[in-house]
Amino acid sequence: MGFKSDISKKLVAAIESVTVLNGYSQDIKLVQFDKIRLNITDYQDFELPAVQIIDMSKLFNHEMSRSKSSWFLAIELCMRTTEQIGVVDQLSLWDLEEDIMRAIMEDPKLSLNYVLHCKMVDSITDLHLQAPNYVSTLGIEIMYYEPVTRQNC
Repeated sequence: MGFKSDISKKLVAAIESVTVLNGYSQDIKLVQFDKIRLNITDYQDFELPAVQIIDMSKLFNHEMSRSKSSWFLAIELCMRTTEQIGVVDQLSLWDLEEDIMRAIMEDPKLSLNYVLHCKMVDSITDLHLQAPNYVSTLGIEIMYYEPVTRQNC
C-alpha cells in the first residue's frame, strides 16, 4: 500500500474514534475520504454529523534518496439540526471541531514511523452561507518522509 493510502486510513480511523463512548461531545456518523459530496444537502439525517476529507495539495523537498513531503488536507465537518443531534449552533459545531482536532492529536504521527507530524493549519467556520447546514473546515498538514527510488522502499 502507498504512503497516502496508509496515512488516509489512519486519519479516518482517528476521526471515527470521535464518539460519546470515547469521551467526545458527539458521535461522528460518517467519515469519507474518496466520495466527496459537493452539496451538503445530499447528507441524510442519519449520516450526520459527517466528515469528508479532501485532498488539497502536496509539496515535497528532495533530500538525497528520499523526499520530505507536506500533504495538505481539508477536513470538512458537516452538521444540521436533527432529532438525534438536536439543535446545531456555533457552540456545538466548535465543540465537535475541537473533538476532531483532539482525536487526531492523540497520535500526531498516526502510528506510522515515516510520519513526522500532523499539524493543524487553519479553521474556517461557515454557519451562514449554507444554513441550515453548518460546515466547519479544518486545514491539516501531514509531514512525512518517503523514498524517491524503489531501492529505498
